[in-house]
Amino acid sequence: HRCGLVSAFDTAERYLELPLAQPDLHEEDGRELLVQVLVEHHAVLCNLVKPDECDRAYLTLEAMLDDPVELVDSCCLQITSLSNGSRYEEAFELGLALLERLGVPFPRENFTQVLEQEIDLLYRELESLARGGNPDLHEAGDPAEAAIAKLLCRLCGPTIFFDASLSYWTVIAAVRRLIRNGHTPHGLQMCTNLMMPFGALRGDYRTAYEAFRSAMRVAERNRCREVVYGIYCMFPLHTCHWVEDVANGISYARESIVGNAQMGDFEYACYGYYGLLMAVMETSSHADELWCEVEAAVKYANKTGNRHAMGTFLGFQQLCRSLRGELSLTGSFDGDGFSEREHVAACSTNRQALCYHHVLRAFTAVVYRDYRSAYRLCRDAVPLLSHVSSFYPVALHNFLYSLSLCKVLEGSEDAGLPEALLAANQEHCVRMPMRDTCRSLNLSNSVAVGVYEVLRQWDFPELLDHG
Repeated sequence: HRCGLVSAFDTAERYLELPLAQPDLHEEDGRELLVQVLVEHHAVLCNLVKPDECDRAYLTLEAMLDDPVELVDSCCLQITSLSNGSRYEEAFELGLALLERLGVPFPRENFTQVLEQEIDLLYRELESLARGGNPDLHEAGDPAEAAIAKLLCRLCGPTIFFDASLSYWTVIAAVRRLIRNGHTPHGLQMCTNLMMPFGALRGDYRTAYEAFRSAMRVAERNRCREVVYGIYCMFPLHTCHWVEDVANGISYARESIVGNAQMGDFEYACYGYYGLLMAVMETSSHADELWCEVEAAVKYANKTGNRHAMGTFLGFQQLCRSLRGELSLTGSFDGDGFSEREHVAACSTNRQALCYHHVLRAFTAVVYRDYRSAYRLCRDAVPLLSHVSSFYPVALHNFLYSLSLCKVLEGSEDAGLPEALLAANQEHCVRMPMRDTCRSLNLSNSVAVGVYEVLRQWDFPELLDHG
């Protein structure tokens, strides 16, 4: 235990292997102590980033523990181990199996329809609470409720990495249980994740923001140290920038990194850098300020074996090098031992890292006025945006996409718009009939004609048609 407190996990592993080698511990009367040692041994293996040994240790625990509540802590660590190794679907299925043992079935049939129904029900429950003056919810007394909330919370991360809708389900399920059965620490943390489903599926940022602030106040008041730093991690990641100055999230991100590391939650400590890097990128006056944070993020991801986060942090690393003039003056990330093509291939299963790469690379393309590349990169990022649901890169992407599209649309009047651009956006194209010998209409005249046609179809509402 003392070794774990100072992160001396290799020493802790040696101490734990000593009793595991004793035959007496494996007798029936030593079973309780054996379980305790195995739990600690599995935790140490996770922190030492030994995935194969983690898998074997967890299977042993799973076979020994009949009570699913007792298995939850180890299951959460195993989910983190799998997620850090980009084994997202395995992590999800592992958590689902234990949730079902805890009495929480997953709606595999008609999932999309069920998810929409669950969101509608949650809105009604929130409206009911609001009509009652938003009374403080009671604390849940059943240990199983706390275990379920913790498991749903740990599943929220890896699910958004491969299917965002599954992550939305974990959030909605946890918050609805909190309203019905009382709050738990991790239930409060899941309330702070409402920005993801509400923002993506309802465009409702205000309700999610108010729920976040409310849950954070309760967690701070109740001194829920095991989750408050996780909540601080989420604030700059997907909530702050929609309502407040993005700079307000920086102090929360820094505190989340330190606090989660002290609590032993190295995964969330690593994720704290996501919000920090974007906020510093937006607010810093010089690229060197961002570079200092990026260096720390890369070192931390490497030290904790978080391959998932490393894919994103390497994108930030090349962004800094480009802005500092260390790479070519085209905005390309190639150079200094880094290949964009190889990076994209290496992150083929890490869709979140791919999305960050496209958005950050589009940013440098705009800086160097390569708007066609920026447009292409933003277009390629569109199907990946669900994996950064409500994160700051969504807002940055929308700005870069709009800017680059406007620049690309500045085609010459004799040649018109590029055929590739038209082909890629056929569902958004409207043809204005004209002679084939005429020059193309410019953007201003095209907009005027389009606006007139819309108003005509609406029968010119509130406009004078005489006089």
